[in-house]
Amino acid sequence: MNVFQAIFAPLCALVACRFLSHMLRGRLPRRQGLAWFLIWGLAAGCIAFPQSASSLASLVGIGRGSDLVSYLAILVGLFVTVYFYSSHRTLENTVTELVRQQALANAIRGSVASPNMYSASDDSGQSVS
Repeated sequence: MNVFQAIFAPLCALVACRFLSHMLRGRLPRRQGLAWFLIWGLAAGCIAFPQSASSLASLVGIGRGSDLVSYLAILVGLFVTVYFYSSHRTLENTVTELVRQQALANAIRGSVASPNMYSASDDSGQSVS
């Protein structure tokens, strides 16, 4: 085991256990907690036993374990990007709808602006053209 493996495998395992602990205490939703636990646990396993990633890669038809890890990271990144984009759009649409409802609720029905309403005036109330 090299220095990188000795430092980062236990660190990833510790982070995985922390997510598991948060999930079991109810601080994190079960699905999210399990997902993070699996991600960090797999990271710890791949760092501690790099040949396992190579074996898994060859099972699915990929040449190297590092390629498998890269492909998975790209796919997860794309998934997260789409998730956050759709969440952002949903939030944006909700805010737009709320602003629209608020504007309609505050509108004065039936009032028409007078022609002099937008003209400038001095302090005495006299219209200035």
